[in-house]
Amino acid sequence: MAVFFLSGLGSLGAQVVWTKLFALGLGHEVPSVMAVVTAVMAGLALGSAAWRSGRLGSHPMLAASALEWFVGAGVMVSGFVIPWATTLCNGWVGLDPSAWFQGAVSFFVPVLLLLPITAAMGATLPAMEAILARLEDDDRVMGRVYAINTAGAVAGCLGTAFALMPAVGLKTSLLICGTTNVVCALSFHQLFLISRGMPAQVQESGNRSSRRARGGPFTRRRLQITLIATGLLGLGLEMVGIRALSQIFENSIYSFATAVAMYLAGTTLGAEAYHRWGRSRHPIELLTWLLSCVAITVLLAAASLPRAKEVFLSVQAAVGGGWLGIVTAEMTVAAMIFLFPCAAMGAVYAHTVSLARDPEFGVGRGVSWNYLGGAFGGGVFGIWILPGVGFKGSFLMIAAGYLMLAPQLRSWSWAVAVGALAAVSLLPSDLRLIEVPTGARLVAERTGTMATASVIADEQNNRTLRVNNRFQMGGTAASVAERRQAHLPLLLHPHPRRALVLGPGTGITLGATTVHTGLQVDSVELLPEVIEMMAQFEPMNRAPQRNPRVTLRAADARRFIRATTNRYDVILADLFHPAQDGTGSLYTQEHFEAIRDRLQPDGLFCQWLPLHQLDEVTWRIIAATFKRVFSRSEVWLLHFNVDIPVVGLIGRMESPEESLATLVERRIQETDPVELRSAGFNNALQVLGCWLADLDTIVSAGPESALNTDDFPRVTFLAPCGLSRKVASSDGLLIRLLEQSREGGGMKSSAGVTQPLVDRYRKARDQYLHGLSREAAGNVNDAVELYFASAEASVYFTASYARVVGLIQVMTQVDLPKARGMYERLLKVQPDQPLGRKMLAPLFQVESP
Repeated sequence: MAVFFLSGLGSLGAQVVWTKLFALGLGHEVPSVMAVVTAVMAGLALGSAAWRSGRLGSHPMLAASALEWFVGAGVMVSGFVIPWATTLCNGWVGLDPSAWFQGAVSFFVPVLLLLPITAAMGATLPAMEAILARLEDDDRVMGRVYAINTAGAVAGCLGTAFALMPAVGLKTSLLICGTTNVVCALSFHQLFLISRGMPAQVQESGNRSSRRARGGPFTRRRLQITLIATGLLGLGLEMVGIRALSQIFENSIYSFATAVAMYLAGTTLGAEAYHRWGRSRHPIELLTWLLSCVAITVLLAAASLPRAKEVFLSVQAAVGGGWLGIVTAEMTVAAMIFLFPCAAMGAVYAHTVSLARDPEFGVGRGVSWNYLGGAFGGGVFGIWILPGVGFKGSFLMIAAGYLMLAPQLRSWSWAVAVGALAAVSLLPSDLRLIEVPTGARLVAERTGTMATASVIADEQNNRTLRVNNRFQMGGTAASVAERRQAHLPLLLHPHPRRALVLGPGTGITLGATTVHTGLQVDSVELLPEVIEMMAQFEPMNRAPQRNPRVTLRAADARRFIRATTNRYDVILADLFHPAQDGTGSLYTQEHFEAIRDRLQPDGLFCQWLPLHQLDEVTWRIIAATFKRVFSRSEVWLLHFNVDIPVVGLIGRMESPEESLATLVERRIQETDPVELRSAGFNNALQVLGCWLADLDTIVSAGPESALNTDDFPRVTFLAPCGLSRKVASSDGLLIRLLEQSREGGGMKSSAGVTQPLVDRYRKARDQYLHGLSREAAGNVNDAVELYFASAEASVYFTASYARVVGLIQVMTQVDLPKARGMYERLLKVQPDQPLGRKMLAPLFQVESP
């Protein structure tokens, strides 16, 4: 049993790592992801079909040993072969492949690479069943074998995602998983040597009576259909369930592992329950009852989804928040959705495969047909059914599918399932998975092949784009910041003619690029559902999807960068949520190097980073990785905000010939002044005032950091933990960067904007941001002093002056004498500023001059 457990641990652990490696190389688009899953399942089906009692089955322990040797060696080698092969594949797929061609390449490459390994994996389950059947003199042991092996798979899934990959990276994880299978091979061989001296207890399986024969009219064809259909519906439930949970979970790498582990844990419990209590029941009546139970529990899971978010928050609060609270809450909700349906499914699997145990059909073929159905389940439900009928319709179809497989209708459970089917059909179509705040309304929603995109409008009709109900991807209320994301890097390039925008989201940033004269723009968005939602943000985004100077593609950014031969003056990477599964690969050294190779000799790359979603460790990893690739790199502030601070890492291929101040002044004169004013860039000083420091200054100010690489994507593993820790305050990292930037000195300047002017502006900016931080912490008096110091440092930095005016207006309602004192002090600090007199004088009955 221990060896069965370890075999599942090593094999599933390897499959977890494979999904990451293939996603890195082939992309995260649906054709690629689905094709990899199908390829693995097809290999498992082929291997289990190859098992025969008369061939390998004559010495199952020796066969199992050989299979595990082969699996272990193949897993260890795969870590080095997959990256090379997937890189080669990108050249075949090209920039604009059809979904069918991309799916075909993404299917056949994993098939060719993994088929020998996955086929060996597929044969191990019937081999282990044959071993235990001989040891226990019983031909009904599939439930026990599957339960133990799948329990190991649960441990492999969680252990690889939570411990192994974060500790040693991807390739080393595969080496360890492969070593586990090698240990299994040695153990099976040792068991064979021990068993040679033991008397045979069981006759060959061909001499045993068929349990299926006692079940009445249940033909081989009917059994085959049931095995295929339950495999398809089971993988369909996994696909639909994980997509539904993505509306609730944090969607980190740990979220996916937790959901899969709970799915497998349910099947483990069901198979073990069948082994203990189900084997003696009448096979046809038992199958009817089990299939009805699957349908009932699937419907109960669907009916519980509207309360899932409430359960998630309650469990998280009970545990105490933080990373442990998030993981516990995700595990609880995943169990609520998967545990009972999958327990019934596990019992169905063990029972139907046991029914297949006869000389003409065989356990191997039974397992094979089930795997074959599973190979198509993810694609059928993920690509066609879920986008077509939504979450409620998908759950109803899965439940109805299991009911239709019941061999008879005499069980009471079948009637209960029909009643539950009717009850769940009355629920809302989206199962209330999309949260709409009070006073807001749902403008549009699209459940597609990859995600669910929705647009929410508040009472002021500000629209926000959400993906999977969890991630805000921008909106009209933040349009100023989104436009600045385009203008700032474009104003820092001497003569941009072609630009690339990665991750356009609402399209507001992408639309802002179109005001720059003569600029051709390519843009890549992973989610087709997001592109469909761009029309909801017109006219704010200038309808980039209809602009002839914009080429908008639905593609994986990493794959596009590697496939394109275009050269760009400016490449702009929008804000990516670092904790989201897969996003960490957009911050790796290899990806930054691929971007560098696509830049013109005088090009620049801007990577925007959400500081409020990073802890200091993760920030330093990204910064060090960026600095390793771009030796000429700088840090710029997007806006002067401590609630959602954003910085841009800008890497240059070479330093501009003219001074930065001269360059920016010239570029402002070449760009639409109305658009620049709407983004807060009235003059060169307001652009140069966003400069924070050379990246080398920031990186050198702290301890040496590890790098984020394809083999060791540390950001993928660290960002979810850092985000859940909620560093002291959302602006803590920003304030530390301000302190570190003081050692970097100023930027070079020239005519038009003098260096002292920029330095005073930056000093006023830093004092203002410190003031906002103090005010957010409740230290209003300290904040006021910093605001006054900021207003005194630079008359051109107006934000601090405006903030003091706002505070005085509020103060007049609670402490008029103190407000008057602040007003008089403000007039002394900036006597030539008319705003204070105009807005505040009436409050104190002072006649304005």
